[in-house]
Amino acid sequence: MSQKLTEFLTEITTNKNLREAFSNDRAATMKKYGVSDEDAALVINHDYEAVLKKLGPGYDIAKNTIIDAFKIKK
Repeated sequence: MSQKLTEFLTEITTNKNLREAFSNDRAATMKKYGVSDEDAALVINHDYEAVLKKLGPGYDIAKNTIIDAFKIKK
């Protein structure tokens, strides 16, 4: 599990400022947040399967212009 990637993708679903910054410069926004270059590349390249593996169990993603992650409620 990639903690920073998980935190970033879950926060971007509700944080308007983070979403706007990401829309303007994806790589720089993720780097500033602490997401590794490797994980950022997965998001930028829309590698959904790899992103899901990095998020770990209990998470899913919405595949739109920005990848949103959310905790699956049981």
